[in-house]
Amino acid sequence: MGCDTISSIVGAIYGKSAFRKEWIDGLSGRLLINGKDGVAFEMIDELKSWLSS
Repeated sequence: MGCDTISSIVGAIYGKSAFRKEWIDGLSGRLLINGKDGVAFEMIDELKSWLSS
């Protein structure tokens, strides 16, 4: 399992707060959709909510 897979699982379970701010700020693969940054983190939060329901 790669680091990206492990990060995805951790993010899905614990959300954005599981990651240090400096890690998030330094990501080169941040998702920008329609001029809005951080969409990937919204998707993680939605998945976390869905998994907990």
